[in-house]
Amino acid sequence: MESAFATKHPVHVSFGSMEYRADEGRFYISIRLFADDFTKILEFINNEKLNLQTKSKKNSKLIDAYIKKNFRFKFKGSYKPKLMHFEYYTYNAKNEVNTVQVFYSYKLRKAPTEIHIMNTIMTDLFADQKNLLIFSCKNTEKPLTFDLNNSDTSFKID
Repeated sequence: MESAFATKHPVHVSFGSMEYRADEGRFYISIRLFADDFTKILEFINNEKLNLQTKSKKNSKLIDAYIKKNFRFKFKGSYKPKLMHFEYYTYNAKNEVNTVQVFYSYKLRKAPTEIHIMNTIMTDLFADQKNLLIFSCKNTEKPLTFDLNNSDTSFKID
């Protein structure tokens, strides 16, 4: 049985990281969300009940489609969400707070000199949603906050 906090929490927030590993030529992206909120938006969009605790190809496909629509980045030109490779997701039930964490990778031959990031995760369900992201590449480490009124940002990378 879920606790009252797990089903009715006063904060709508996601936590993420986006890190470039030069030795691998890849960005690694991780996003953690409250499981009840994330399930709610996926059920609404897909008009069906879901149990994210049960790993399945269907759940992975629905999660991947939602994240790729709502978390995008580009270095030049247009967004290319198909190049963002879905690795896996985990369902964590610890300390009465259930979370879902998704993992992606993005192959890039060399580190970029600038980036544009758009993050609208969960803002289609909660007007007070905040999406926190730590970006790390070369000598640049930036804490970023996205919300309904501030869903994208661009900056140079040192």
